[in-house]
Amino acid sequence: MYESIGRLHYYPVVSNDIKDNPWWLVVQCCDDLIKYYRWLVLKATGIKLAKPAWGAHISVIRGEKPPTDELWEKYQGKSISFLYSPIIYTDKKYWWLDVEAPFLLDIRQECGLKREPEFALHLTVGLMIAG
Repeated sequence: MYESIGRLHYYPVVSNDIKDNPWWLVVQCCDDLIKYYRWLVLKATGIKLAKPAWGAHISVIRGEKPPTDELWEKYQGKSISFLYSPIIYTDKKYWWLDVEAPFLLDIRQECGLKREPEFALHLTVGLMIAG
């Protein structure tokens, strides 16, 4: 496992995206990290991946309205560290790295959500380009 850092961000917005993303919390990470892994996928497989819409990020809360929403935005802008696996996983559409970050699971629990999200914490490297 390797260590990196990111910043917590509620209601992430894609540049030029005017839609809300209610009840989303992500960790914005360094785009160079996933750029490197997309390059590795290209060199190893010849597959060019598209960058995720929100750039390098870890989804902590994915559109789940917390029963305890008075703590919502409590950690806005907080810098956190996390561990990630250098092993790239894929389901043939998305490519990702597994992430370990107990503090992020603590936030989910503090908001009254299940500690473990539906999809385990991960850093999306990219997605297949249609065509």
